Amino acid sequence: MAEKKLTVQVGERQLVLSNLDKPLYSTGFSKAEVVRCYTHIAPVLLPHISRRPITMVRFADGTDGEAFFEKNCPRGAPDWVQTVTLPSSGSRSDRGPGTITYPLIEDLPSLVWAANLAALELHVPQWMVGPGPKTPVPGPAGVRPRPGRGRQRGRVRPCGGAATGGPHR
Repeated sequence: MAEKKLTVQVGERQLVLSNLDKPLYSTGFSKAEVVRCYTHIAPVLLPHISRRPITMVRFADGTDGEAFFEKNCPRGAPDWVQTVTLPSSGSRSDRGPGTITYPLIEDLPSLVWAANLAALELHVPQWMVGPGPKTPVPGPAGVRPRPGRGRQRGRVRPCGGAATGGPHR
C-alpha cells in the first residue's frame, strides 16, 4: 500500500504528515486524532517539556503492534527540531561512554512532528538543559496510553480533560 502524505503548515513550519488515517489504538483512534490531540494540549504540555531532553516510545503499528524506545533524535528529523547532546555512560548498551543527541520539543511544529512519528509516549527527566535552574524542576509524568491498561489495550482519554486535569473516565 502506498504511503499517503499531506503537507501542512504549523506555525511558520511546513511538515509532511503521513498515514493520518492509520489507527494507532484498538478503538480506531487514528494518527490524525493523535496529531489533533497533541495540538489541542500543546499550550498546557509545552511549558512542562520545554528545555527537557525527550525520549520517545514509538508505536509505528499502533498500540497493538510492537513499540520501540528511541533516545537519539531520529535520522531525517527536520533541521529546525532542536537537539541537545549529553554524555551517556553506555551502561545499558555495553558500548561504553559516549553521547546521545536528544530532541527537544520546544514548539507546536516539533510536537506535531513527534505525533507524526507515532510517538505516543514522551518521556522527560525532572531536570532542564540550558540557562536557568540546575536543580530538578517538577515535570509531567508523560503522555502515554492510560496506565494499568497495557499497551495492547491503551485507552484514550479526552485530550482537554487529560491535559488540564479536568474530568476523565
